[in-house]
Amino acid sequence: MVMKKTNLVLLFLLTMIAFPSDAFGASHKHVVIDEAGLFTEDEISALEQQAEKYGTKRNLSYYIITIDDPGSGTVEDYTDNYYDEEIKTTDAEVDTIMLVIDMKNREVDIGGFGRMYEYLNDHRVDMVHDDIGADLTDGNYVKAMETFLQSSYKYSGFKPPANPKNPFYNTFVQLIIAIVLGIGIVWMMVSNAGGKVTTNRLTYEDRKRSKVIRKRDRYIRTSVTKRRKPKKSSSSSGGRRGGGGGRMTSGGSRRSGGSRGF
Repeated sequence: MVMKKTNLVLLFLLTMIAFPSDAFGASHKHVVIDEAGLFTEDEISALEQQAEKYGTKRNLSYYIITIDDPGSGTVEDYTDNYYDEEIKTTDAEVDTIMLVIDMKNREVDIGGFGRMYEYLNDHRVDMVHDDIGADLTDGNYVKAMETFLQSSYKYSGFKPPANPKNPFYNTFVQLIIAIVLGIGIVWMMVSNAGGKVTTNRLTYEDRKRSKVIRKRDRYIRTSVTKRRKPKKSSSSSGGRRGGGGGRMTSGGSRRSGGSRGF
């Protein structure tokens, strides 16, 4: 019996050594590739550590890539091809958030792949673009990447289709609501603490001796107010498409997001 248990343990250990990632799920990476030379070695190390911290909590991979030239295609083509050829090495999609900076055309592309196709959908990618756009324009690339990691981590933590910037998700707003509700409950308790008032005008009224002495009506004026009846508008305004949006890469992977200039 002991020998049988020992053999099972040895088989389990050999399986872990031979198939470390395939047997127990995809191994996530957190990589900064700086071909454009925007960061120092220390900055790259710090960004990779931050990406690892957030990526481990969300169980996903982070890739930050800077390039001098996307080649014959666009920066979005570069992002798609890199994911299909370098990250998704098998048919299974890897949960990944990517950011690629194209210094030649001064464009930045942000994409969500795998599960992040929904959890970092087009609308949420737009919010990340809004958060980092000013720093990219000013050349504050390290700060922009730190904000990218923080914002994408935060926004991807909300189950779709929730709006991460809804004020009701703000901790400060929730605290204010709790305080107001608490004050209201205490006020109601205090106002009812003195007992119910049972006296009214009938308590002291003598109905046998009380009567109306006289009454008089006096006309003052008649006023008429005119108001224009609003007409129904036949025009309608278009809005942004709801839901996750996104598209497919040439390699058949689902992705969200897109590029912006800076």
